[in-house]
Amino acid sequence: GPVVLDNATLLLNGQQAQILNSQFQSLMISDSCNSGETACVKSAFAACLNYAWRVQTCPSSKLCFALPQIRTNGTFVACTSPNNAASIIAATGAQGG
Repeated sequence: GPVVLDNATLLLNGQQAQILNSQFQSLMISDSCNSGETACVKSAFAACLNYAWRVQTCPSSKLCFALPQIRTNGTFVACTSPNNAASIIAATGAQGG
């Protein structure tokens, strides 16, 4: 069956997503990066290729967020609605959106 994370790990994932989202607010397209990294730059999805950010605008009404994984440790970056991002993060038990 599907693996379900324990509450402590879920909470850590949620808190890590919050930290990343706060760091992303100051990220610039001109900042250096490592190939394979993903991030949000000015609410757009960004993937690093050859040490430079390549930006893809999210579909309308969606913005880029770091979100907590729910089956493994860590986070992932995706375009979603602000309400959906907030509820996914809140579901981990992390406080403060």
